[in-house]
Amino acid sequence: MPAEAPSPAADRAAAATTADLLEGGRALHLLSAGLSAGAMAALLLAPGWRSATGPAEVLLAGLAETWLALRVGFDARCFRRIAGTADDPGLVGFDATLRRLGLMPQDKAGRSLAPRLAGAKRLLARQGIALLAQVGLALLAAFGGLSTP
Repeated sequence: MPAEAPSPAADRAAAATTADLLEGGRALHLLSAGLSAGAMAALLLAPGWRSATGPAEVLLAGLAETWLALRVGFDARCFRRIAGTADDPGLVGFDATLRRLGLMPQDKAGRSLAPRLAGAKRLLARQGIALLAQVGLALLAAFGGLSTP
């Protein structure tokens, strides 16, 4: 027997819960922004500091995290909007708007909510991985692992 499609109320609840989860990406971004600020200070205020390679790599990882943070934040707001619809959170109009703005490829249109929720969680995980990479690079730079002889 095929599984029943979730009710509109269940879809709205799932969208709201996912939006709540994605809003945690802000905390990740604040940590990343702090690391990026420290790396920028190291580059600007102490140009001879061990090597410019370490802080530059920390900044590049921070840029990647920032891009992901922007995407995660956008998704959180989209899911919040979907959760706030009074009736069936139909996604046809939403997809049409995203396609018109060039934010969704044609082959992604028409998906149910479940794969969208899973994709948003993967995006948040990638943001976390980018932050971990930035932390690792910062530690290497601070303790000489990225300095040149």
